[in-house]
Amino acid sequence: MKVAPELLAERAFNALNENDYGQYDDLIGALSPALGPTGLKRLKVRFLELSKAPLEKPKGKDRRVIGWGTGGPLYADEIAARQRDGKLRTALQMGPCS
Repeated sequence: MKVAPELLAERAFNALNENDYGQYDDLIGALSPALGPTGLKRLKVRFLELSKAPLEKPKGKDRRVIGWGTGGPLYADEIAARQRDGKLRTALQMGPCS
């Protein structure tokens, strides 16, 4: 069964957004032939849209401390922002999608 490149791109986008442990690091390269130019373009557009989406930053008293480091408290919103940035950077630098 052949899946439309746009649908495959959406599924890949969702999987890459759940790539917390690097389990999908090679996904774009593996799917590149099936995605073709149309799917790769769609995937890139989705990641660019995500990069422009504002991040929710709680007010001072509502920020949740999840740990401590040498520089002081580690906040959940800061960790989430770093994870998102890492995923975006990884996805946009992967082979044919870039």
